[in-house]
Amino acid sequence: MTARYVIRRIEEMPAIDLPAGLRWHPVRIMLGLRAFGASAYSACEPGEVVVEPHRETEARAHEELYLVLAGAARFALDGEEVDAAAGTLVNVREPDVHRAAVATEPDTVVLALGGPPTFEPAGSEWLELARPKLATDRDAARALLERGLAEIPESAAVRLGFALLAAHEGDRDRAAADLRDAVSRDPGVREAALQEELLRPLALQLEAPDAGVEEATLVSDELVEAMRRLVGQLSSSAPPPSRSDVEQIVSSPATRLLLARDERGEIVGTLTLALFRIPTGMRAWIEDVVVDEAARGAGVGAALVEEALRLANAAGARTVDLTSRPGREAANRLYVRLGFERRETNVYRHPSR
Repeated sequence: MTARYVIRRIEEMPAIDLPAGLRWHPVRIMLGLRAFGASAYSACEPGEVVVEPHRETEARAHEELYLVLAGAARFALDGEEVDAAAGTLVNVREPDVHRAAVATEPDTVVLALGGPPTFEPAGSEWLELARPKLATDRDAARALLERGLAEIPESAAVRLGFALLAAHEGDRDRAAADLRDAVSRDPGVREAALQEELLRPLALQLEAPDAGVEEATLVSDELVEAMRRLVGQLSSSAPPPSRSDVEQIVSSPATRLLLARDERGEIVGTLTLALFRIPTGMRAWIEDVVVDEAARGAGVGAALVEEALRLANAAGARTVDLTSRPGREAANRLYVRLGFERRETNVYRHPSR
């Protein structure tokens, strides 16, 4: 377990016998979930209850989803019986449906998820559902995207899907209009469009959103708090920088700390440029590029790197180097797009003692 994620096995959770005759495993509590309710119910023998007979109260009115993880269960839904083997999903959408279930096999486990029907679905679900049909069955793809737009009228991702559909149909003007509409609703869609072969030329014609980039010259409480927040998103193992750490970075002649601000003036990204002279010339390294999770995909990273390249060139550096883990796919695509070339070399690290 870490502060960023939690892993548990149901059989390792407490098994509590409830008065209603259920054996309950407190999934939500053990995982620290707040987005929705989650419980598991287990039965050692057939006939034991795994879903308590009930209707959702008007006060809660939760939509509930049951997943049979192991064994099998017989559900009764408003009196209709349904046999559910392992892997079966049972979605009870209406709160006034009377529901209950008993195990029909030994060692049955049912996971129950519930919450108010206020979840905001992601439009990307409809885009990915339609994607396989864009080239082969465009009418079906359009129907799926129209369903997505009906469910999520303001979705930028669904409009990106319509832009892809138009591009597949050869309607460049329609694709450009749909793409502009999508980007106007979510600037981060432009970055996604750049990864689509058919939309990349159109996306390149759209100006990236302005991200104000400046060099830090004074250390304020705002800067220290922002560095702690951003470094925490970059590395879970590195301790957050202290005020003294930030002061050393800002005051050092070998480092330039760049900051990106959004339209509200809040710091949403940072980059450290290291400039130093060695016998073979001036060297430049880009380190610790991080953009706030809420601002990613809006051109902030590109603005930071482009400013670092300008400063390195002005300082006389012939090349600029950086490293990036393979798992940071979006960052690696950005660096290639900005002209960085992958080098065939070995990078070694010696741990300090």
